[in-house]
Amino acid sequence: MKLKQVSHTLLTFGAVFASAIPASAANFTTIADGLNNPVGITLGSDGSLYVAETGTGGNTDRCQTSPFGTVTICAGQSGSLTKVDLASGTQTQVLTNFDSTAYQPSQEQGSGIQEIAFDSEGNAYLLSGYGGYPGNRDADLFELGQGIELPPEQNIVGLPIEDPERLLDAPNLAKLFRLNLETQELTEIFDFAEYELLNNLDGADYNSYPFAIAIKDDSAYVADAGANAIYNIGLDGELLDAFAAPTLLVENVEAPPAFPLPDGPFELQSVPTGITVGPDNAVYYAELTGFPFPEGEARIFRINEAGEPEVYLDGFTQLIDVAFDRQGQPVCAPICR
Repeated sequence: MKLKQVSHTLLTFGAVFASAIPASAANFTTIADGLNNPVGITLGSDGSLYVAETGTGGNTDRCQTSPFGTVTICAGQSGSLTKVDLASGTQTQVLTNFDSTAYQPSQEQGSGIQEIAFDSEGNAYLLSGYGGYPGNRDADLFELGQGIELPPEQNIVGLPIEDPERLLDAPNLAKLFRLNLETQELTEIFDFAEYELLNNLDGADYNSYPFAIAIKDDSAYVADAGANAIYNIGLDGELLDAFAAPTLLVENVEAPPAFPLPDGPFELQSVPTGITVGPDNAVYYAELTGFPFPEGEARIFRINEAGEPEVYLDGFTQLIDVAFDRQGQPVCAPICR
């Protein structure tokens, strides 16, 4: 699903709440500013903070109209990654000119570098976002998508374009890379948009929006909020596992009049967002839920020893992240209580 604009808004306005410890007043200090549409932050193995910046798209002819025809999305090479030395406060862009898309002329709702993560040896891995029909990304996926039968709800996320001259030409989006921070060299590990186009695990609309990454041992777990899927990818590029996030049957859910829901029980999509490794070395992930995003229905899942997701906690509303504090307590970030 996927209304990617919802997820970006959450990153800006979400508040953080501990599940078991009452919230207390906090003081905030600015440690970085002048950033380029920042989304994910990661504390590196060198003690520095790395800020993923999606960028602002570009003033180019690589543009497409949004599904509802209200805004124009344009691509460029404005994505970047900033390193912040927490001791001195020095900011340095360690990666620039990365593929980026954003609404124009507002330059909002950027997609580009989503997050980086480090393995136990300090090697960096870069996750890039996207958000939209995979076949509109570049020429290779455009050809791959020819003849695919699309579900009725595809018009919400975006239909395939008919003219290949209107492709975004942003082939580095919706991928996982190994990143050499010294040379800026990127080595592709996995293409989420291609996998979605070939497999569409949840059987709904075709979409890919890699949202978050967590590295456990020798593999990367990625939550794709567009495909509604969780991936386990070996750091050597081998796909170890992938599954659709489990849906939820709900009743008496309200929706805007313009988007009526079917009568009776309604199957709510599960849109996975934040993902992390817990103190028990298991992987946990949060969900936003799907449209119409009802209150109290979002869950946190734990992936068990068999690789299956089990509900760990529930009763939340529109979660966008999950982590654990030093006492091993889960901390989640919702858009609202």
